[in-house]
Amino acid sequence: MHPPSLLTWLGVRDLCLDTGQRFNIRLQLYNSNFLALLLGMLALIAAVFLKIVEHTIMNPYQWVSFGFLTCYMSYSVLNIAVPTAYMNEQTNS
Repeated sequence: MHPPSLLTWLGVRDLCLDTGQRFNIRLQLYNSNFLALLLGMLALIAAVFLKIVEHTIMNPYQWVSFGFLTCYMSYSVLNIAVPTAYMNEQTNS
Protein backbone atom coordinates (compact mmCIF):
# COMPACT_ATOMS: atom_id res chain seq x y z
CA MET A 1 0.00 0.00 0.00
CA HIS A 2 1.15 3.47 -0.86
CA PRO A 3 0.73 5.52 2.40
CA PRO A 4 0.09 8.95 0.77
CA SER A 5 -2.64 7.43 -1.46
CA LEU A 6 -4.21 5.72 1.52
CA LEU A 7 -4.21 8.98 3.47
CA THR A 8 -5.75 10.78 0.49
CA TRP A 9 -8.56 8.23 0.24
CA LEU A 10 -9.18 8.44 3.98
CA GLY A 11 -9.31 12.22 3.72
CA VAL A 12 -11.81 12.07 0.85
CA ARG A 13 -13.92 9.55 2.78
CA ASP A 14 -13.97 11.79 5.87
CA LEU A 15 -14.82 14.82 3.74
CA CYS A 16 -17.78 13.03 2.11
CA LEU A 17 -19.12 11.65 5.36
CA ASP A 18 -18.74 14.95 7.19
CA THR A 19 -20.40 16.88 4.37
CA GLY A 20 -23.36 14.51 4.51
CA GLN A 21 -23.88 15.14 8.21
CA ARG A 22 -23.61 18.89 7.81
CA PHE A 23 -25.89 18.75 4.77
CA ASN A 24 -28.70 17.13 6.79
CA ILE A 25 -28.30 19.70 9.56
CA ARG A 26 -28.34 22.49 6.98
CA LEU A 27 -31.55 21.14 5.40
CA GLN A 28 -33.22 20.90 8.80
CA LEU A 29 -32.20 24.46 9.57
CA TYR A 30 -33.50 25.74 6.23
CA ASN A 31 -36.81 23.94 6.72
CA SER A 32 -37.13 25.33 10.25
CA ASN A 33 -36.48 28.88 9.04
CA PHE A 34 -38.92 28.42 6.15
CA LEU A 35 -41.63 27.18 8.53
CA ALA A 36 -40.96 29.98 11.05
CA LEU A 37 -41.27 32.60 8.29
CA LEU A 38 -44.54 31.07 7.11
CA LEU A 39 -45.95 31.00 10.65
CA GLY A 40 -44.97 34.66 11.07
CA MET A 41 -46.74 35.57 7.83
CA LEU A 42 -49.86 33.68 8.89
CA ALA A 43 -49.71 35.38 12.30
CA LEU A 44 -49.63 38.79 10.60
CA ILE A 45 -52.67 37.91 8.49
CA ALA A 46 -54.49 36.64 11.60
CA ALA A 47 -53.57 39.82 13.49
CA VAL A 48 -55.06 41.94 10.71
CA PHE A 49 -58.27 39.91 10.64
CA LEU A 50 -58.57 40.14 14.44
CA LYS A 51 -57.96 43.91 14.21
CA ILE A 52 -54.84 43.73 16.37
CA VAL A 53 -52.85 45.34 13.54
CA GLU A 54 -54.24 47.94 11.14
CA HIS A 55 -54.55 46.85 7.53
CA THR A 56 -53.07 50.17 6.42
CA ILE A 57 -49.53 48.96 7.16
CA MET A 58 -49.44 47.83 3.50
CA ASN A 59 -51.21 49.12 0.41
CA PRO A 60 -53.61 46.79 -1.48
CA TYR A 61 -50.99 45.73 -4.04
CA GLN A 62 -48.64 44.70 -1.27
CA TRP A 63 -51.41 42.73 0.44
CA VAL A 64 -52.17 40.88 -2.79
CA SER A 65 -48.53 39.94 -3.31
CA PHE A 66 -48.19 39.06 0.38
CA GLY A 67 -51.25 36.82 0.09
CA PHE A 68 -49.90 35.08 -3.01
CA LEU A 69 -46.55 34.57 -1.32
CA THR A 70 -48.23 33.13 1.78
CA CYS A 71 -50.32 30.75 -0.34
CA TYR A 72 -47.25 29.65 -2.30
CA MET A 73 -45.24 29.08 0.86
CA SER A 74 -48.10 27.11 2.44
CA TYR A 75 -48.29 24.94 -0.67
CA SER A 76 -44.52 24.45 -0.61
CA VAL A 77 -44.55 23.42 3.05
CA LEU A 78 -47.25 20.87 2.28
CA ASN A 79 -45.19 19.55 -0.64
CA ILE A 80 -42.28 19.05 1.75
CA ALA A 81 -44.17 17.78 4.80
CA VAL A 82 -46.60 15.28 3.28
CA PRO A 83 -44.08 13.13 1.33
CA THR A 84 -41.70 13.27 4.29
CA ALA A 85 -44.45 12.02 6.61
CA TYR A 86 -45.26 9.14 4.22
CA MET A 87 -41.58 8.27 3.95
CA ASN A 88 -41.23 8.34 7.74
CA GLU A 89 -44.29 6.11 8.12
CA GLN A 90 -42.92 3.58 5.62
CA THR A 91 -39.54 3.57 7.34
CA ASN A 92 -41.05 2.98 10.79
CA SER A 93 -43.33 0.17 9.60
